[in-house]
Amino acid sequence: MSWVQALATKELEVENGEQSGTTSPSTGVSNQWKFTRADGVGFKVQRSADDSTWITVVDPDLNQSKVGSIIERAVNAASRQEFGDVQCYRAELTSDIPGVRELLTSQFMRLMGEKVYIEGRRRLGDIAILTFKPEGPADDNPFHVPRTIISVHMFVPAPCVSPFSDKIATDLIETIRLISTFAMGRPVDWSTAVSVRATEDEARDATEIRFDPAVLTLARNGVPLDIFGLAGTASPEVMQKVRSSLISYDAAIRQTNPDVATILFVAGMEALTIPATEWRRQRPVARFVQAVNDLCPSVIDAIIAHLNFGTAFGITLRGGAQKKRKAFLDKVYDLRSTPVHSGPSLFSNPMMAGAQPGTQRVALLSELHYQYVLAYISSPRSSLIGHPEISPGTTPA
Repeated sequence: MSWVQALATKELEVENGEQSGTTSPSTGVSNQWKFTRADGVGFKVQRSADDSTWITVVDPDLNQSKVGSIIERAVNAASRQEFGDVQCYRAELTSDIPGVRELLTSQFMRLMGEKVYIEGRRRLGDIAILTFKPEGPADDNPFHVPRTIISVHMFVPAPCVSPFSDKIATDLIETIRLISTFAMGRPVDWSTAVSVRATEDEARDATEIRFDPAVLTLARNGVPLDIFGLAGTASPEVMQKVRSSLISYDAAIRQTNPDVATILFVAGMEALTIPATEWRRQRPVARFVQAVNDLCPSVIDAIIAHLNFGTAFGITLRGGAQKKRKAFLDKVYDLRSTPVHSGPSLFSNPMMAGAQPGTQRVALLSELHYQYVLAYISSPRSSLIGHPEISPGTTPA
């Protein structure tokens, strides 16, 4: 319908496009659309009573053959998956200073180690330009990152501004929010309820720097976070897996209970390697252990060597490096599974947050999660562990 609106605006001076009715089960969009000029003259496109086809109703004062031509060309463009143009939208995000709630819960130790200060413009491919505006300078306080406003300008592929482009913009800004949270190691939230079309001046300024190589790509630890580009360089499935992992990360760093945060961190790591197949339930622990060990063994070794490791995970490791890594990852998966089936344990005495095993575990698992995500972005891969033809004795669930 965006193509109908774009062509009708250009050729029939249509100014308004409205959708109404219910969602058509066959098409997934509203079953009634009305396009009108300033004088109210226009045409309707609506689903038939049996939801099998579209019907066009044209006002007598409008050229019916012209409307028919517009509909035909719009259908052809949509069937070829042509977007036609780019619409510039804007939105605002905010990362606030951690409050008492965050400092006296399971996030205490993590906040000490994940301080990321970002200032100025960053890009996410040719999809978005982000401007980070911290309300103060960087300092040496391990808990303090000033409140940061993030202005976002997005370039939405669509023939015109329409409900279709609005939906794309909404999905884009939510994904950008997740990426920003991951980049900063702090929760990032919407400042405005919706993304809106940029003004002509804003769109012009954003377009001028859209491909400017001087604007750096948003990154963490030197790894670009333009996950939109993964849809082209790897596959749409890879991009969706990373986005799912970022959703888990975003939820995990907001949790006050360490068991819940553990579940989410492990779920976020599993999201990167679990296959979209019937045999995905086979050997999940072995798949998890091998996948994480293959991509970031040095990170695992650093965590095992950490002074807080024993307190955080309640285990003592023996043997060679590979044996220790496997035992550690087995323990991590068990720490995820136990509260999933038995319920989370109580997190008490917030004034002792820094000394509690749960807070130290959250800090180390957060590092494992984000390092694993960065390694996966750099080298996406799939796991065949559990495949019935590769792993004898397994059968599809």
